[in-house]
Amino acid sequence: MRLGFVSIYSFRPHVEHNAYLAWLARQAGHEVRYLTCDAQLPHCYARALKGTSKLCECPKCIAGGVRSFAAGDVSALPRAGVALAAERARAFAFSSTCTVLRTEPREQWQSKEFQSLQDALAGAAARAYEGALAWIERERLDGLVCFNGRFEANRAVTEAAADAGIPYITVERTWFGDGLQFAINDNCLDLTQLDRLNARYRDVPLSERQARRVARHLAARFLRRNDTEWRAYNKRAEAANWPTPRRGDSPRVLMLPSSRNEVDGHPHWHHGWGELTDGLDAVLATLGADLRQAVLRCHPNWSERIGQRTGELSERYYGEWARRRGVHVIPSRDRASTFDLMDQADIVIVTGGSAAFEATALGKPVISLTPSTYQMAGVAATVLSPADLAEIRPTLDATPTDRIRAALRYGYTHIYRFSQYVDYVKALTTTRYRYFDGADPTRIERMLVSGLIEPDDDSVAESSIGEDVVVACVAARDWEALHVPDQPPARAEIQVRRRPALRWIDALREVFPKGDQ
Repeated sequence: MRLGFVSIYSFRPHVEHNAYLAWLARQAGHEVRYLTCDAQLPHCYARALKGTSKLCECPKCIAGGVRSFAAGDVSALPRAGVALAAERARAFAFSSTCTVLRTEPREQWQSKEFQSLQDALAGAAARAYEGALAWIERERLDGLVCFNGRFEANRAVTEAAADAGIPYITVERTWFGDGLQFAINDNCLDLTQLDRLNARYRDVPLSERQARRVARHLAARFLRRNDTEWRAYNKRAEAANWPTPRRGDSPRVLMLPSSRNEVDGHPHWHHGWGELTDGLDAVLATLGADLRQAVLRCHPNWSERIGQRTGELSERYYGEWARRRGVHVIPSRDRASTFDLMDQADIVIVTGGSAAFEATALGKPVISLTPSTYQMAGVAATVLSPADLAEIRPTLDATPTDRIRAALRYGYTHIYRFSQYVDYVKALTTTRYRYFDGADPTRIERMLVSGLIEPDDDSVAESSIGEDVVVACVAARDWEALHVPDQPPARAEIQVRRRPALRWIDALREVFPKGDQ
């Protein structure tokens, strides 16, 4: 096959990941071509996020981009005069616009600021589509690999591949760092493949080693040593008691909403609530919760600046709703331990966030008001509209042991089956990686042809004996004992490095924050 590798942005570590996959493709005998921007876009997500000029941002992006890894077969976006319909270009720019502005709720999509930025990024999408389509046709590509696929230019590139009739894979860093996350013929928000794997393995026991591998990640979160996650929250948390007095038999409900701006617009993440606060009202009423002892914990992420914005819109949206109902609000800047609050809660409500992983591991029933990466894993009741309220009862009736078991199986599926090349792509930090020999180079071609993610580990245990041992350790919350480094088989390391004259770039970039901070 003749495969194209696209890195429009020079974000760490994604260009290096693409270089690794291109190396694998060559190992399998494929021809490789590269596409980059080289300052061809009139505007872009990176500039919009950071508020930088073309003169400031483009030289840095070029220096850190694919040309610093590949000496030949690299093209800048060509000109071809291909017109992309304006509304389609605006649709490609929608997700980037939501993320840059950190929108919440939906009514903000109608603001002048939103419309202006969406129009500007639509121009970038149109230019990227024109160049990508011309490049695909000129190079006679059979398949394409592209970072992310969600941001406006990347989305345009993958849509050009679809229009040209070739399959594509989009690539992201994984949840906990090791391996690579793939989506096939969709962007990084695709839930189809993970849903399929969760459904396949949710009732299949783990071996003791498998269960310990995933429990290690839970332990890292509870011990606040999860240093390879892109965003690790509440790192300097302080012990917290439930802030309201218990009232009768009403359950203590902890609400942990998360931002929607990165997933809005993708059909797999659509929910049926007019507003998510409508969903909170409906679930709380179904639970018979006394709102005077309910707690809304604002996401710590909302106090962090991403680009030029904090999450103040989300905090205001949920905070105002809670105060109108007499619900206790813990601000995003507060250091109160979310884990302590989970431990003291009777029920946890989320909006698709990963806090469901820890809450379920603590044996708590979890209700999600939106789609999620665990919606087919038995981890939470997924309540997307009033019609789904009956789904709450089975979740409440499950035992803590059942919930812990579901958390471990979901975690293993997400981290070690859905993620690809986990034993060959190892994170040292959020931006620095090591790579090891022995990965199957033919997997990329098979997935492009089949359209299916293959489980990185398809082995299963014959019984739950080993899993039971780890479930008991999690139930005892013996996090130190579970936080044992994983020991994968010894393999020779391979070098995925920039060209010699440009290796100073990585040392310099380590001095600066990650690109969106």
